[in-house]
This record gives sequence, structure tokens and C-alpha cells, in this order.
Amino acid sequence: MVITVNINGLSLCHKASQGVVRNTLPDVCKTPPANNAPLPYPNIAFSKDLAKGTTSVKADGGNMCAIKGSEFSVSIGDEPGSGGGVKSGVNKDKATWLSWSPDVYFEGQPACRLTDKMLMNKGNTVSLGGLDQPPLTPSEIDDWLCEAACECATAVFFQNCVASKIEEHLYDDGVYPGGSRIWREVSMTVVNGAWQVISNGAGTGPTSNVFTPGGGIRPDIVTVDSAGNPTRMIEMKFPGDTFNANQNPADPNSAYNRAADDLGIEYEQIDVENDCPCWGGGPPGEPVPVETPAPAPSLEDEGEWSWGKRILVGTGVVAGVVVVGVAGAACVASVACAGALVLGGGTALATQ
Repeated sequence: MVITVNINGLSLCHKASQGVVRNTLPDVCKTPPANNAPLPYPNIAFSKDLAKGTTSVKADGGNMCAIKGSEFSVSIGDEPGSGGGVKSGVNKDKATWLSWSPDVYFEGQPACRLTDKMLMNKGNTVSLGGLDQPPLTPSEIDDWLCEAACECATAVFFQNCVASKIEEHLYDDGVYPGGSRIWREVSMTVVNGAWQVISNGAGTGPTSNVFTPGGGIRPDIVTVDSAGNPTRMIEMKFPGDTFNANQNPADPNSAYNRAADDLGIEYEQIDVENDCPCWGGGPPGEPVPVETPAPAPSLEDEGEWSWGKRILVGTGVVAGVVVVGVAGAACVASVACAGALVLGGGTALATQ
């Protein structure tokens, strides 16, 4: 089924989210047919076996949601190791969470998401790759980016603020993309006549160097698949921003268009003022907010500014957002969500 709920830009895990988690270290179990020798096995668990999840918060048609303390109650793959794991003493047992949202809560517990890590077979092994399930759709990613942009309405440097939010909510330790499908400020250059992403030294993701080589480009956002291959290239423009020659979407020979062609992906744009209802315009027929954010000075190449020059003003910047279907209802985890929240197909929001 389609997952309509995202947490910090990652799809929510629930009982029908088609999630699967696989061990990345061996599940070593004693094996009776081999004189109880400890042998390594795969171990796989599924979100369909979710237990101890939410009771009042439901998603996508009434499904229990995964939270800290919930589990996938059974697993498969280590059946021959019926003598039990060398650490856990069992086989075919539960998977439990090692990571979760830093700021979005259901029923007082952090929500669990795509790529969150898990202990497996009752702690006998681990999945460092984390939960895998269908990723967010492009429109859901755009909704999340709009929410991040609107939270940055009081920032001096809008795009640097959005990049900071991607790092904070999606990156491992706020530095490395890890399993994130959304990368911020991605440097690209031409190699052997074709554009490509500049990788880090280990070749596991984009470089974290904020300086782009001469002739290179630095799109605001690049989305990727589970293997880290680019799927979309996005440039965000805030009020007062303009496209420079490299970014010009109307010029098929602009660097951004040529890079997208070489990578076999789409080059898309988000006009924050017009595309993001939360900025203040809203869809036709909606009440016009009394206050609108003041535009910042135009900075065509904000991405080239040092991360050390990010400056945010004001207080109360929202830290976490749950995008709920088309309605985009928000659950902000600076205060734990309480009561009943119907997500996805539902429309009710009940609080204490």
C-alpha cells in the first residue's frame, strides 16, 4: 500500500507499510544437525508482524504505528539454528528498535521510520542498514521540503537553514547522509565528459566539502534511491531569489539541465512562495494569513556560503513535522503528541 505519512522526511513504519529488515551481521546460532556447532544464518523480520505499537494513533487505514518499545514479533531465516543464538538462546525471535525519530512522538514514544536500526533475533544480531520499505513519493518529499522552508521563514540565509534541517533530521550524526534519500547541497562536476556527483573519500556518499571545483555546480537538493543513485535534482527559490545562468530551467544547455540529462533524472524547481501553501499564499479559497514572512536579501549562490555562516533569528522554530496525506496535518514533537491522531485516510485530530 502507499505510505502517506512521513517522519522527518522518512516514511513511517506501520503494520501495513511493507517494511522488511535484514541482519547485517551474522545471526550465529547453535545447530543440532551439526552437533550444536555455532553457524551463521540470515535473519529477516517484517513490519506485518509489528506488536506493542500504538493503540490510539493509527495510519493509512487504521494500522498500528511503530514506536520505541514496539517490535517485529517473529523472524525467519535461522530455522536450522534451533539450538538458539549464541547470545540470545533463541531463534526465529523478535526484532526491536535501536533508533527512532529525535522529535516526533506518538503516545509519548518516538516514532520509528525507514532506515531506523534494529536488534534482531532478540539481540543476537543487528541490522545496521535498518528498516527498508517503499520510499516517500516525490510529492511527499516536496511537502516535507516545503515544511522545512516555512520553518526557515525567519532565517537570514533561507537555503542554508533548509540544509541544516536536512542534516538535523535525516543525516547520521547530522553529518553523513547514511540511509537518507534526501541529500542537501550536492556538489557535481564533469568527469570524462559527463556530469556526476562528487563522492566522499570512501565513495559512500556525496562529499561534505562545501567548496565546489571551478565549473562545478551545487544543486540545493538531490533525492536518491536505496543504492544512492540520484533520482531527482531540485533547486529551491525563496522570495527575491533568481536563477543564475547555470540554474536556468528554460535553457536546455544550462549546466543544471545538462547534469540532469547525464544522470538520467529530472531537474525540478520549488518556488517556495507559490508552491508551498505554508509560506502564506495557501490554495484558492483559503483565508489569507494576517502576517507573511519578510523576504531576505537576494543571494543567488547561498550554497557556496560556509556552513559556519548560518544565522537563524527568532525562536520557536518547529523541529519535527509529520505530513499526513494530502491535508498535511502536523504533529510537532517538541511537545509529545497525546490523545488520538488519525493519520492518512482519517481527518480527526484529538488532543488532551
